[in-house]
Amino acid sequence: SGIEGSQVQDLYFEGHADRINDYCRCDVLDTYFVFLRSRVLIGRLSLDDEQILVEDVHQMLKDQADEHPAYEHYLEYWHRRTEQKEAVTADQVAATTQAATTEAAATEEPAAATEAVTADDPAAEAPSERDQHDGM
Repeated sequence: SGIEGSQVQDLYFEGHADRINDYCRCDVLDTYFVFLRSRVLIGRLSLDDEQILVEDVHQMLKDQADEHPAYEHYLEYWHRRTEQKEAVTADQVAATTQAATTEAAATEEPAAATEAVTADDPAAEAPSERDQHDGM
């Protein structure tokens, strides 16, 4: 709705009850989504069921956006946030992949160095007969 709570009183005194209603509709939606997530966190609602309910609300907002411009505004913000989250997730996946690749390369280097030493020094391949007796 583009309205903040601090603006409600002035809007009321200016006779803009319709804009206050729009603000309240969006506030109720935010509260509903927090409620749904809290139900998931305490195990009273599955994540799949939450997603179904969220999609139902999304569809309702699309269906009623022409009647309630605040819903159109809410959907625009929703879509922007979704795109931002997807971009962050893609960045996190890329960073995790890079870290795993770097870690794998780091663990392979010592093995390669050991192989190089043993290839250059035949004595390093196996303990000598004396080393085997000393260990007993």
